[in-house]
Formats: sequence, structure tokens, C-alpha cells
Amino acid sequence: GHQGVSRTIKRIKLHRQWKGLKCDLKKFIAVCQSCQQKKSMNRTIKQPKVVTKTANKPFEKVFHDTAEPLTTTNEGHSYILTIQENVNKFSAVVTHDANSATKTFVERFICQYCIPESIVTDCDTELMSKIFKEYYLDDYVAFAIFVYNTTIHTTTNHQPYELVYGFPATISHTLSRTPQARYNYDDYSYELKQKLQVTYKTARNNIINKKEKAKKKYDQGEVQVNVKVGDQVWIKPPTRKGN
Repeated sequence: GHQGVSRTIKRIKLHRQWKGLKCDLKKFIAVCQSCQQKKSMNRTIKQPKVVTKTANKPFEKVFHDTAEPLTTTNEGHSYILTIQENVNKFSAVVTHDANSATKTFVERFICQYCIPESIVTDCDTELMSKIFKEYYLDDYVAFAIFVYNTTIHTTTNHQPYELVYGFPATISHTLSRTPQARYNYDDYSYELKQKLQVTYKTARNNIINKKEKAKKKYDQGEVQVNVKVGDQVWIKPPTRKGN
């Protein structure tokens, strides 16, 4: 077999020489099927990270995924439907059975919130931990998603709950605080609208900055290959443990 361009050239020169020898050998080895299959790749091909479009308003874009299979709950559910809003990161999670995904999405999300302009999903199956499978999902999902929605998100630096409703959620350690009086509903409505506009703008800017930083970090040392329609490529299967 061939041992790379340099070694092959030296080997050929021991017996033959002609004008354009190096160029001819490079072209020949580049299309050699055996070489392409067996040569060791000393670099990882990585395309530039694509920055997705960030929504301009709440519930314009949502991310949808389904986790399965899970242990069947007391209610007959074995799947978890997760939905996350793009701007404020507010999330909704519900359990359902194999035949009710669409019905669940319409009744538990669209009817409760609104119809999103776009839905992003990869349809991948989420691998759930063994411990989580042992719990009754119907009993704990609501508590888990409440904790998520009332925790400051690392991308927006705001609670998803606060970005949706305009104020932080009331939780156990805040119950003893004296609530502030609202003397005029019109004033409250105006104040809420103004606050939401500011927080939405801040959250959106934080998301865009996060995406740009992630792209810059991801693209460091990238080896880009431009592949056109009709090109033939070799696909190297991933190495899996135990193989």
C-alpha cells in the first residue's frame, strides 16, 4: 500500500523519474480508495457554529422535545413532553402516553399560553436516569418545573417566571414579606408593561451575546471543509465503548 506522499515519492525515485512526478503522485493518492479508507485522520473536521435566530417577542419560537421511554406512571403515562420558550426560557413539562403527544401539546400548552409562530424540535429520545424512572412522574413533574421556572437562567440572567409575568415568583422564604399596595390598576398595568419591555430586551441581548461567545469558542481551531451537492465523502463511524 501507499505510505503517504513523501514516502511514495522517495520509493518511486529509486526506480523511475519523470517531469511532474510529485504532482502526479499527489493526484493519484488523493483519489486512491484504499488510502482514503485506511489513512489515519490527524485532525478533526469541524464546521463553523451556526448562530440561530433569536425571537423578538415571547412565545414567537418554542423548543419542543419528548423524553421516552419512561416507567409507566399511575396515570398511564410513559413519556414527558418538554417545551421551552426562546426569549424568556419559560418552560412547560407534562406527561403523556404514546398516542396523545399532539393532544397534550394543544391542550396543555397552546390552550394555556398561545400558538407559537415556530416550533423547533430534534425528535431525539432523551435518556433518563435510573433514579428518575423510579419516581411517579405525575407526582413530581409539576414541582420540578416550578423550581426550574423560578430559578435565574444562566443565559438571560432572569427567572423564566419573572420574564413571563413581570415579577419574581413568591416562594417560601418570601411569604413573610409585606406585599406592596397597588392603589391604581391602570398604574400597575403601565408599570408591568414597561418592566416587561425592559426585561425582554435585556434577556434577548443576553441570549444573543451568549450565542456569539459560544460560536467564538466553538470555532477556535476549526477545520472547515466545503462539500457540494454530488461530492463523494467518506464517513467514519464513531467509536463506541465495548466495540
